[in-house]
Amino acid sequence: DDLRNVDIKNLQNYEPYLLKRDSFKHENEVRLLIDYKDIKEKDKGIHEKYYNLKLDVNKLLDEVIVDPRAEDWFYSMVKSYCKKNGINNVTKSKLYEDNFEKVII
Repeated sequence: DDLRNVDIKNLQNYEPYLLKRDSFKHENEVRLLIDYKDIKEKDKGIHEKYYNLKLDVNKLLDEVIVDPRAEDWFYSMVKSYCKKNGINNVTKSKLYEDNFEKVII
């Protein structure tokens, strides 16, 4: 379904997931929201907390950017996992890097 089928009365439940800070607008991300009450019992599978989607991540993702505050071990783990799954464009975000010109006053 798309937003045309969302019950407006319940939209406030999704508001935190629909908002994005302006500094992250360059990500052009797509978010998938699933309301489990709308999923038929037969489609829930063994793990009711998870819903398996068949996606080709290489068609879906251009790159994976890891939080700049992530520790090196976590970044390495993500990079290794992605490489095993055919995703080679993995970087650590430069969001908090010093990117302004320094001027001596």
